[in-house]
Amino acid sequence: MKFGKYAHSHPIVKLAVWCGILVAFFVVFMIIVALLANAGVNMGYLTSIRWTLVAQDLAFFILPALLVACLWSENPAQWLHLRSVERGRTWWIYVLAVLIPIACLPFNNTLVHVNEQMNLPQWLKPLEEWMRQMEDAADLLTQQLIGVESVGGFVANLIVVALLAGLGEELCFRGVLQNIVSERSSRSETPHAAIWVTAIVFSAIHFQFYGFVPRLLLGALFGYALCWTGSLWVPIVMHCTNNGFVVIAVFIGKKLGWDIESLDAIGTGETMWIGVVSMAVTMILIYLLRRSTTMSKASSRTSIGS
Repeated sequence: MKFGKYAHSHPIVKLAVWCGILVAFFVVFMIIVALLANAGVNMGYLTSIRWTLVAQDLAFFILPALLVACLWSENPAQWLHLRSVERGRTWWIYVLAVLIPIACLPFNNTLVHVNEQMNLPQWLKPLEEWMRQMEDAADLLTQQLIGVESVGGFVANLIVVALLAGLGEELCFRGVLQNIVSERSSRSETPHAAIWVTAIVFSAIHFQFYGFVPRLLLGALFGYALCWTGSLWVPIVMHCTNNGFVVIAVFIGKKLGWDIESLDAIGTGETMWIGVVSMAVTMILIYLLRRSTTMSKASSRTSIGS
């Protein structure tokens, strides 16, 4: 296979090809699921859910991203921005990439609480009921999946929910989609349109409508992190940390007998002040991330000019 054979294709053509590849992988995925079901394969409820998520990450996120990168660039890894941080102190960038998603968790709870107050007009009540059902089903599945108390289940959740999901979704959305939209929109240093379009799609594709706003903002944060640092590894670390910290917190909470539901309530009600503090700390850390890359670029220009 010759890498970059279709590198000069129009962005809309690239988007269409990518969507076609996703549909093809979806069909193959459903056929495999049907064959396994007909064969009577029974691995247990949680194990089957984990393997389904692994197959989903590979079929919808990781493999299609790698395939289109090979079609559109002679250097697929570079096209996907899978390279070291271009600007800023690498170790400091990754420290911030870990701290930011942890710091913003209470503020995220605040946003989820506000988002959940959304009420649609009366004539859209059937849609609202469907959205509520989708949200409840997703919450139940998440609680069952990460609510395990065995060490083996905990490690499996870290791999599936944190590592694979973070890697796969960032390859798909920031690696591919944001890239394509950036080619179509302005080629400015900070492609706001590409970042926000990608964030909207990223949030909508989860079909968890009462968490749409916080996930939208999180997706935008990942997009700006890629733009500022030039490395997809930074949003990957952020995404994995965001998912992994929840898995770790729930596992430790179960072991210590904590009320897990109370963790999701931090930043709401009487603890709203924690959400406000979380927002302030998060904004400071984001400023430090942006500032570190900006100062590095200025230093580079000074060195070049001297």
